[in-house]
Amino acid sequence: MQLKHTLYIAALLIVFTTLSCKQEQKPLETIGWLNGTWVAQTPRGPLYEDWQKTGDTGYAVKSFYIYQTDTVYFEKIRVTQEQKNIHYIVTIAADAAQQAVDFVSISLHADSMVFENKKNPFPQQIIYRKKGTDSLVAEITGLMAGRKVSEYFPMKKIQ
Repeated sequence: MQLKHTLYIAALLIVFTTLSCKQEQKPLETIGWLNGTWVAQTPRGPLYEDWQKTGDTGYAVKSFYIYQTDTVYFEKIRVTQEQKNIHYIVTIAADAAQQAVDFVSISLHADSMVFENKKNPFPQQIIYRKKGTDSLVAEITGLMAGRKVSEYFPMKKIQ
């Protein structure tokens, strides 16, 4: 009986030691699958998102449409971590007077993430869902004129 009790305590000590040594995954590491260049085919032309890791501090993202040979829409996005939240900060490059819009992570998983800013006119949420090693669906959603509107962007990784 004493041996059984000793083995039980030893097993508990091993489990607690293993759990206490296990490092917590940092939120920015959770979204590492986004690194690279993605494209979605849309009626307005191809939409590109280029995610580049900026050291341990976050990501620099460029989002743009190309119509024929012209870039017709361009956003700069910074993805940074503050405490346990990830911030998705959007600036429209063509409008220097516009303030950056900050969306804060409300859900962060290995295959999806949701950013939210309820005060933004549209969208109020930006969602990314991983569909495979080289595909994802980006979604912008929110209320527009009192009704819920969503736009989906199925994207393929090209680089």
